[in-house]
Amino acid sequence: VESWEGTDVMALIPTFSRQRAIPATTGVPAPPVVTIASGMGAATQFFEQLGKEGVKLTAAQTATEMVVAESSAILKFKALEAKLAKEDGLSASTLYDAEAKKIYEDVSLGFTTPAAQKLFQNKFSLLSVRSKIAVTTAGLARKKDQLWADVISTNDVLVDLIGQDISPRMRAGIHISVMKNIDDAVKAGTTSSTKG
Repeated sequence: VESWEGTDVMALIPTFSRQRAIPATTGVPAPPVVTIASGMGAATQFFEQLGKEGVKLTAAQTATEMVVAESSAILKFKALEAKLAKEDGLSASTLYDAEAKKIYEDVSLGFTTPAAQKLFQNKFSLLSVRSKIAVTTAGLARKKDQLWADVISTNDVLVDLIGQDISPRMRAGIHISVMKNIDDAVKAGTTSSTKG
């Protein structure tokens, strides 16, 4: 704004010829700032790592329990097969089921992890079926051998009669009986036609 006489009447704003920097601190140290989020993050990481280690240890425990249980079951099934080899061929299969149940109960007592228990149920079923097939097959073979031995014994007695002083008609009847015994054994599957 101009004055009457050509001079400015406006006030002059003083200027600094040199400026000093404003201090960044007051000289008093601030307390350390610990945010809650960073503490929670560290705790979360710790527990995640701990969880991963726990999973690894549980997996190792499961694997160990499975190896021990499977080995034990295999040994017990072999012992059961040997025991039932002395039984009658037809009853061995029936006795097997009760004994297999005892084996399962005995072996499954050692599990501490549910995963091992579940895995073992599947493995036990497989082992049990294999063992039962072995017991049944061996039992049937023993029974067939026993029945064939009975046929042979019976026929031996009949053949011994042929050597005695008997009529030709009786001799022919014995011969027919011997052949019928062999034919019946072949039909029943006790022996084969080539063996008989």
